Amino acid sequence: MSQEINERVNFKISGSDLNVEDGYDLYYLSQSMEVFHQLIEKTYLTLKDEKYMSRNRREDLKIKVFNIKPGSFEADFVITVSHVYPSLLPIVTSLTAENIWKIAKESFDYLKVIFQANQRGEEIYMENNNTGDVNVYNVKGDLLINTHPDVVTTAVETYPTYKKMANLIDEKDKTFEKAEFSDYKSSSNLIKIGVEEKMLLQNKNIIEEEPIEFIGKIFNADANKNSGKLEVLDSKDIPTGEYSFEFLDKRSREVKEFFDEKGEFSALKESAFNPNTLKKSINKLRIVKVYPSKND
Repeated sequence: MSQEINERVNFKISGSDLNVEDGYDLYYLSQSMEVFHQLIEKTYLTLKDEKYMSRNRREDLKIKVFNIKPGSFEADFVITVSHVYPSLLPIVTSLTAENIWKIAKESFDYLKVIFQANQRGEEIYMENNNTGDVNVYNVKGDLLINTHPDVVTTAVETYPTYKKMANLIDEKDKTFEKAEFSDYKSSSNLIKIGVEEKMLLQNKNIIEEEPIEFIGKIFNADANKNSGKLEVLDSKDIPTGEYSFEFLDKRSREVKEFFDEKGEFSALKESAFNPNTLKKSINKLRIVKVYPSKND
């Protein structure tokens, strides 16, 4: 039997190109609405343990716009699920509009926590606890967040959507400053993406400050770009193997001098963070200096 269950979410976007006097920039308006729609759809599909929206699913899940307010574009987006289904994931017992919004919000909170830890340069890891939840710690043992595994699953699926919204933020000219999605039950039930959140969600590679040392050999190089591939032969700081490299000093001639020659390298690690695994990997080695190997 059909029984519509609604959740009302306040949708607000702001910026110099989004006002009633000068008109609303259609690109920002349409893109941000599409992002919200994708966020709710992906959360819905995750809770149903499905990958694609069928025509029947689109009839079941509706998002309608009401109560458009003057000023920055602001309106009420009403999420409706026509049928109440049992959830296929254990975090909620039934698939309702309220639960879809709840999990979407919690997945955003989880992403913020792990990206903030990465921005601070912390190594983090996840452990199951005896209640069925998961805990995320830093290497000092500090608990960063306690959440349900299904929230993590939803975060993995929805992260590209949040990142798409973050990429719209224009911190320079402020044509599009921020997006806020909130419900009317609590002011803390808020998904806010502004300049600060953009920096987190873009998840740019981090160049670590402490230099590392290794013995290695350049075997593939572009002398014009002072970049290429090298092999780390021995190091106390990083595993041996092949790595991409780039000289910090673009005028350096050492890429030619040490091509296919063993050298002692000093470098900075450029690390990439994978939000799915919580692991960091070396994306590139930024070479500071190379010295002739003492062992040759």
